[in-house]
Amino acid sequence: MLNLTKNERISLNNNKNVLRLNKTITYTSEYKEKAIKEYLAGKTPIEVFISNGFKLSIIGKKKPRACISR
Repeated sequence: MLNLTKNERISLNNNKNVLRLNKTITYTSEYKEKAIKEYLAGKTPIEVFISNGFKLSIIGKKKPRACISR
């Protein structure tokens, strides 16, 4: 469940890779495909998320690995 400040929500909503925010972050289909391609090309999950405009201070350090493994 997301426990975000107003500014953190604005930041995530402004990211073109985010489809919507509810209790969780829903990523666009395009981003999901792009993230897997970048991961398979050798980027770490953290590198994938950072290079696509996500701040670890908002989403957490564990989120990238959990999302890529799904």
